[in-house]
Amino acid sequence: MFENHVMQFDTDRDSAETYLREAAHLSLSRRREVSSMLKNYESFIREYVDMAVSQGIFRPINSKQVVRGIGGMCNWVGNWYEPEGPDSINAIAASYVDFILAGLLAK
Repeated sequence: MFENHVMQFDTDRDSAETYLREAAHLSLSRRREVSSMLKNYESFIREYVDMAVSQGIFRPINSKQVVRGIGGMCNWVGNWYEPEGPDSINAIAASYVDFILAGLLAK
């Protein structure tokens, strides 16, 4: 899930960038619709994180805070990632997943 989130800045860059930069300019009804979709997305990810915590795969954490923090970190890729740059999106995604899992995995 986290890898896919980062990959969107390459595979669907226009949509991802447009949302992050222009969401505040949407009509109120459209902002509510998008906000609802994002809440569903966050809930979906939190369910998996909570499941991993309950199974002892991830250490005990506040999934709401952690998932929002990870989302912010992943979204920031859109501010600096350049497809022609020195790092491929695959390398970036792998680094992020490694970093995220190092913080989440139970010892």
